[in-house]
Parts: sequence; C-alpha cells; structure tokens
Amino acid sequence: MRTIRIPNMLKNEKGATLVELAISIGIFIIAIVNMYSAFVQLYFSRDIAQQNYQASLIAKSHLESLRYLPFTDLNLATEDKVRVNDNGEQDGSGNFYRSTTISDVTGKTKLKQAAVNVSFFINGTETEKPAHLSTLIYDES
Repeated sequence: MRTIRIPNMLKNEKGATLVELAISIGIFIIAIVNMYSAFVQLYFSRDIAQQNYQASLIAKSHLESLRYLPFTDLNLATEDKVRVNDNGEQDGSGNFYRSTTISDVTGKTKLKQAAVNVSFFINGTETEKPAHLSTLIYDES
C-alpha cells in the first residue's frame, strides 16, 4: 500500500487567515445588500399595484354614479384633475386625481360616452399612466 505524504504546512493549518475571513465577510455583505434591494423593489412594486387597483375602483365607482344622473345633466359631470380620497370623494389632500369627460357619440343623439381617468401619487410624483375606464350611457327617456 502506498502512503501519501502531506506537507507539514497543511497539517498545522488550524483556521482561516484574515484575508480569507475578509473575503467571506465581503461576499456575505454583497449578498445581504442585493437581497435588501430586491425586497425594497418588491415592496415598491406592491405599493404601485395596490394604488393602481384602488384607482381602478375609484374610476369604476364614479362611472356607476354617472349612470344614475339624468341624461341631460351628464355634461355637468365633466371635471379635470379633481383631487379625491381612497373612496372617490372630493378631498383636497387626497392621493388621487380624477378627470371625467363626457362626449357625444357621432350620429347618436341618445348616446354619450363617459370616460374617467384616475391617477395617483408615488413618492410625490403623479403617475404617467392613469387608470382609464369608459362606458356608453343611453338616454332611456
């Protein structure tokens, strides 16, 4: 049987050197920083999704309320960047801007199109793509 000789240098090694320890700590810190930044990005994306969903609910609720207005009064519902709260109620300190446009449908006197845009604020900046919903409202009288 053949024996393998191990140099004395390797036999007496009892732990990691300071350089190896510093490299290990550096790699660990880089991993932690990357996980933290991924967590922050995930939280930010979740917040945007929640706000976008709430903006859609506000737009839908407002369109539903327009359906109950008298047909002749629909044009009075036009609004531009009215600040509203989470419930869609006018509130000067609300987190959402709601704009409503009412337009006639060409060639149809008993039909109007109602469109609602609701945007929100993220980090003090208004979103570029608001929630947009529209519907046709028919004069049933």
